[in-house]
Amino acid sequence: MKFLLLTLIAHHPNPVSGEKKSPADRLREVVDSAVLAEQMGFDGFAVGERHEDPFISSSPPVVLSNIAARTSRIALFTAVTTLSLLDPVRAFEDYSTLDNLSDGRLELIIGKGNGAAQAELFHVTTTDQWDRNREGYELFRLLWDNEHVTWSGSFRPPLVDAKALPRPLQPRIRIWHGSATSRDSVDLAARNGDPIFSANVTYPIEPYAELVRHYRQRWEQYGHDPGDALVGAGTAGFHIAATTQQAVAEYRLTFESRLAFQRRAGLPVVFESIEDLHGRINDEALDIDENCVMVLKYCGPKGYPGMAEVGNMPLPPKLLKRGINDIVRISDARMSGTAYGTVVLHAAPEAAAGGPLALVQNGDSITLDVDRRTLHLHVEDTELARRRAAWRAPEPHATRGYVKLYLDHVLQANDGADMDFLVGKSGAGVGRDNH
Repeated sequence: MKFLLLTLIAHHPNPVSGEKKSPADRLREVVDSAVLAEQMGFDGFAVGERHEDPFISSSPPVVLSNIAARTSRIALFTAVTTLSLLDPVRAFEDYSTLDNLSDGRLELIIGKGNGAAQAELFHVTTTDQWDRNREGYELFRLLWDNEHVTWSGSFRPPLVDAKALPRPLQPRIRIWHGSATSRDSVDLAARNGDPIFSANVTYPIEPYAELVRHYRQRWEQYGHDPGDALVGAGTAGFHIAATTQQAVAEYRLTFESRLAFQRRAGLPVVFESIEDLHGRINDEALDIDENCVMVLKYCGPKGYPGMAEVGNMPLPPKLLKRGINDIVRISDARMSGTAYGTVVLHAAPEAAAGGPLALVQNGDSITLDVDRRTLHLHVEDTELARRRAAWRAPEPHATRGYVKLYLDHVLQANDGADMDFLVGKSGAGVGRDNH
């Protein structure tokens, strides 16, 4: 058994002091932690790849190169390299360079990644991220193992007798396949004789144990020696001190502050439309737990259009299976009076009108305080201003006819979703039975 430390380089205020380090200081802190990990005898240090708040780990090879320059023994890991987002040729060049600079200490953990930023920054969605990951892996392997490569695929231009440089120091790099739920990922690993890494973090271990069992079964079915299968497992949080009592005392304030925050704040899982909700709600890979807040946008009077009864969002099956039957849900939609749950609806101004709901992103945090009748988005004003400047109104649902008239004149939900030219006017009388 070997031990490694892993960081996604989260960048948020200290839960006790409220102080937030600069990006430069936070990145230096990560490098210093890797140096300390080597001194303490850890076998490896891993840097993740994320492209959205609150993480600043968008470039693992750059951070790992700095760590390589200040260490000599510890193995260097990515956790994970999101090959679904990267050009495999460029990824090979970066990591082959790092392999040489680190004297062959590099190992990769790859994965398809997650998060809304993938669609926003790279136009990679849940419909194609798995195929991109598989194709990226296959080309990356070819480039590492062969000096000249001829190849064609679906997501980048073909290669004809191509030579990518520099050539790596390791003749064959160990590539782990990171997966929390995907059998496709572990099957790809087993087929190619690669190890898997599955981090359950704070979730129940049973689904992860089942994934590992499936991997071992597929490993043998592909003809590999069962004794050669390698499995990595990870969890969240690490604090060390000279004694148990000291460690508990030092970490208590941090733990209690984070626990209190989680009790009053939720991490939003954002759905940009009703179609986005329907497309992802049943996905076992959806990154959601009982501490999250479901946010549904663009379902208000202008966004849907009309006041559709879609605000009572169904809970993901992965939560229902765990006995969780309610979490906070927020939307600019409405719901039937016979529905139930902890829901905040009729958000106004709605997302389509540029209201605050339009600016909510995965990775933020939201506090719902019923006693104080407040709903607070924990995002700095400067960041909200940046998001607002970048926001663009969606294309209108119609350019003529009654729907165009409705879109131009409908008021927001807090004003009754009435037509502005009818405000203050009397309604038509009902002269006879109209049922």
